[in-house]
Amino acid sequence: MDEQDLMLIQMLVRDPRATYRELADGMGMSVQAVHRRLQNLQEAGIILGFTTTISVSYLEAIPITIYGRAPGRTKRDVIAAFDRNERISGVLFGSGGVMVISALLRKITELDPLIAAVKAGTGMVQLWVGIESVRASGTRPSTAGTEPLSPLDMRIVASLARDARKASTDVAKELGVTAATVNRRLERLEAIGALEHVTMLHPGFSGDVVSIFQIDLEEGADRAEVIARLRLKLGPTAEYYRTFVNVPDRFSFVTWNSTLRELELTLDKVAEEKGIRTAVPDIMFTGWYHPTWRDRMVMIP
Repeated sequence: MDEQDLMLIQMLVRDPRATYRELADGMGMSVQAVHRRLQNLQEAGIILGFTTTISVSYLEAIPITIYGRAPGRTKRDVIAAFDRNERISGVLFGSGGVMVISALLRKITELDPLIAAVKAGTGMVQLWVGIESVRASGTRPSTAGTEPLSPLDMRIVASLARDARKASTDVAKELGVTAATVNRRLERLEAIGALEHVTMLHPGFSGDVVSIFQIDLEEGADRAEVIARLRLKLGPTAEYYRTFVNVPDRFSFVTWNSTLRELELTLDKVAEEKGIRTAVPDIMFTGWYHPTWRDRMVMIP
């Protein structure tokens, strides 16, 4: 992938439903060129697809990241262990047996059973658990769960779950309603922060070196300021910044580099940043997406 591909991926990560015109304007190229690049990324398996579901903030759910090493377990072993676990949303597999497990809980009392399941399924003895910070979406404050979703709302979300970039006219045709109705419903769902659109990526198909950086901050460092400076410094080669409410002096992000030498240079840039105590990258090879209880809310048989 070149820098234009990375920029396109970054824009789609931030807004999977961005129109081709919006993407083209942001990248300074033609709509046709953007369409061709996106098609190539999908055909190569780098972008697996786009999905929509009910947002974490609306459901007041709790996203969890579990990080550890399980050198004796294969991807097949882990999938077999987790395939029926409705809390686990995905696993990234990296060098040295590193695994990064994502999960979604309805309530915090589910955390201990989740950790027990992860230990049993991976053989991890030492692991690190992060409770991800959740930023409320939408334009109306404090609407989590207070404005109920209608059956039509759920059908619209189910349609977009299969393709978040689907045009409103196509959703309307599928559901037997007008495009104006779909647009009006979508505007309301976005306003109350009920929707979450996701671009699904596969780290192993890009041909690049995909790494997750774990960052520990120096005492007194402002996490938000450090992340803002890294965004400017690293640009489209870094995305998916994650912070954790239970560990305020730690955050993580994903980088794309063409070579190991470029990864080394990226590490140098990160390590020299003011306020960072340690920066540890782990190279990721492959991943696995898994539907959770949240996804099943909008699944249509």
